[in-house]
Amino acid sequence: MFPIHTALSQEFCKQRDCASSEMLLAYGRQEIHSIRVQSIDAHLTKCEYCNAEMQLLMRHPSGSLEPLVPPKLPFALRLFAQQLLPSKQMPKRMQKWRAA
Repeated sequence: MFPIHTALSQEFCKQRDCASSEMLLAYGRQEIHSIRVQSIDAHLTKCEYCNAEMQLLMRHPSGSLEPLVPPKLPFALRLFAQQLLPSKQMPKRMQKWRAA
């Protein structure tokens, strides 16, 4: 991720003292202890990035924390991509289809 400079801070990116996205989700769902809540409250007042991430997470909550499975790529589209992309840049999972 490359940083975005803002008026209030030097860089708009996650820092070492920032809470993880999972911790922010737990905070938003009120699933963490009060001591940690106070720490995150204080951090959100000074960190533009975490504040923006928190707003995004609360506007678009996930129904479950299970990983998303990408849809299957249609065969014709896969063949077209294989013809356009050099094999060294093609992900390994697509190289096996090219060999088939």
